[in-house]
Amino acid sequence: MLWLLLFFIAGASAQCSTGEFQCNDGQCIPGSWECDDWGDCSAGEDEATANCPGGASCAADEFTCGHGNTCIPNDWICDGDNDCGDMSDEQECGGVVLTDCGGIYTEDTGVVELLNYGNNQDCTWTITVTEGKFVHLEFTQFDIEEDSTCDYDYVTIYDGPDATALRLFTGCGAAIPGAITASSNTMTVRFVSDSSVTETGFSATYTAVDERPAQSSGCGGPGELKGPSGTFTSMNFPSNYDNNARCIWDITVSDGMAIQLTFESFDLEDDLPTCDFDILQIQENGQVLASSCGSVGPNVISNTNHITVVFTADSSVTRPGFSATYQEVAQGATLPPDLTTTTQATTPGTGGLGPSCANPEILPGDSGSFTSPGYPGHYGNNAECSYKISVTPGKIVVIRFETFDVESPCEYDSLTIHDGPDSSAPVAATLCGTYGREVSTTGSQAFMVFKTDSSVTEQGFSGTYTAEDPPPTCAPDQFTCWNGNCIGAIFECDAKDDCGDASDEFLCPGSDTSCGNGAVQPVFPNGRVVGGEGAEQGSWPWQASLMTSYHFCGGSLIHPQWILTAAHCFADDPNPSRYNVVLGKHLSDGSEPTQETFGLTRVIVHEEYNDNLINKDLTLLKLDRPATLGQYIHIACLPEHANDDPPAGTTCVTTGWGDTQGTGDDHQLKQARVPLVSNDDCNAANSYDGEITEFMMCAGFQEGGHDACQGDSGGPLVCPRQGKWYLNGVVSWGYGCAQPNYPGVYARVTSMLDWVLDKMANN
Repeated sequence: MLWLLLFFIAGASAQCSTGEFQCNDGQCIPGSWECDDWGDCSAGEDEATANCPGGASCAADEFTCGHGNTCIPNDWICDGDNDCGDMSDEQECGGVVLTDCGGIYTEDTGVVELLNYGNNQDCTWTITVTEGKFVHLEFTQFDIEEDSTCDYDYVTIYDGPDATALRLFTGCGAAIPGAITASSNTMTVRFVSDSSVTETGFSATYTAVDERPAQSSGCGGPGELKGPSGTFTSMNFPSNYDNNARCIWDITVSDGMAIQLTFESFDLEDDLPTCDFDILQIQENGQVLASSCGSVGPNVISNTNHITVVFTADSSVTRPGFSATYQEVAQGATLPPDLTTTTQATTPGTGGLGPSCANPEILPGDSGSFTSPGYPGHYGNNAECSYKISVTPGKIVVIRFETFDVESPCEYDSLTIHDGPDSSAPVAATLCGTYGREVSTTGSQAFMVFKTDSSVTEQGFSGTYTAEDPPPTCAPDQFTCWNGNCIGAIFECDAKDDCGDASDEFLCPGSDTSCGNGAVQPVFPNGRVVGGEGAEQGSWPWQASLMTSYHFCGGSLIHPQWILTAAHCFADDPNPSRYNVVLGKHLSDGSEPTQETFGLTRVIVHEEYNDNLINKDLTLLKLDRPATLGQYIHIACLPEHANDDPPAGTTCVTTGWGDTQGTGDDHQLKQARVPLVSNDDCNAANSYDGEITEFMMCAGFQEGGHDACQGDSGGPLVCPRQGKWYLNGVVSWGYGCAQPNYPGVYARVTSMLDWVLDKMANN
């Protein structure tokens, strides 16, 4: 999946800060957006005539939009298009055609459609029909970019008023889905597209129906189950279920009782953790109580006397399915120990860990393996397990993962690795998500603690550990390079790159500190190219955070008054008044005394930027005043000429606050060392297959693992030369994040250097 930037999604807020406008639904928007002739609030109240002097005075043959500042021709009313921007021209039309990207609609019949959709769209329609009826949706046209997991572009239907409700359907491709009926009078339709490839879109009609269609007997039993106990199965059980299945069971027991649902057999196509292919979901009161795929059934006890079980399967790969029983139990009851997946274990470090933690408390020898509890099935809730590794003194412990799948963020479930014999030792890594990076200790012992919370479990991990020689320790008369090499101390600051990574030429007396040479040296643990660790504060002083009410892209300070970033961060809205730039920032949230905030006077998007090819992906931002350079705010060096790119294989560094995918250090600026990859190799058939142009460059590892990601867009790729960091690349795009054979793609600064210098000189 292509990544570019985080979508601009404003959240609700109980109280807006000074300088912000509060919408009726609690959303906060920048104060400068009020009265800008665009309905930024969902109901357009930021443009109300009462708030905005000089509101529009519409002619007799014109319609006054709901926010009061826009006039449209009368014949545009009820034409199915959102001409006002707030849907006020379509609200009173009956049988509303919902062609706008999002909205709340209360008619009993209508059309939901999004034709010839664009890139980077995230549209949500909430449909509410007459109370007591059911929303029934049928697609008449369906053409969405196809991929096997529907990760690129997709339509999702939820059984309720928002995306927290039970998921009834997720689809892409060109096959028209079957009819979908909600369990109540409310349904939510969401459409998402990525940054490349668009199709003709979809169209669907909805109506209010008096009854929800009865469950087909082909689904493994009647759809309405009542009484103190009962059973049901997936279709064809114990043979494989059918493709494109969608089965619903409504289960009701006596008033005042709860439902214990248990699975005697469970085998669905395994796509943990997202279960995008086949999935079983349990809904209660419009919310998802539990869901699962793979081999572990979601045994639960409800809070009320009614639940809905929904099973959906995609168009490929089937399994035997499931057999389930339910019985009524007292409210507040808990699952018997033999039905729960909860891990029973004592507190780490106290000894006596039970076999449910899957490994002995002490892992012996200079090599071995370990797994999470229950692996390859899901680990349990409320687990707390610890494992101690001790290898031959003088060696270090290197931990690698064959598989890794732990609920994120790490505040929920996590594996913490301590660099020492117990939990009081320094933390070497805290891991969650779907990527377990290699971790090394500085000594011969490691202590691992695995903790989970009371909800959501995943498949866990399988790992190995080995005893290896530590990185070379340089003699007192030697200099230790960032890459772990040792050189004679006499070679430091001799104006030559003796280390091979230029580290011996940084912070040298008398060196030119006009650019690319901050007061704080970066630190790279263990001298190994491991990537993806937290950066030392102030070590990348040109890093900029581009903000609306939140961080959305990165950038680089290249002149006291100029930031270089990516075009795709601003191509849709280059209005400088909407943005701020923060320099001197280290933590992803909160304010620090080192940081300073600037407004913008110019946003200059490259005139030849191509959104389809993501080509010439550069934008210049002019600050409203020059930055004062110092320890935490400094400029990166621009390349000196069009051929000033390092050779392939050179280790460069990318930084940012983007998605860490559970690799840790989430709350601070992260750095990743990545080698440059030639355009020829990047254009290979098993990689980007010809998509890389001369205005792009690639950096990353063939095996994946270290990369920029969502939220890093526009940030720097700097390469060391002659004791300075040169800005050779700007974070642009890529397939996934840190995927094998798909290194990150960066805008090549040297190829557009003349454009950068010309715009700075003439603006």
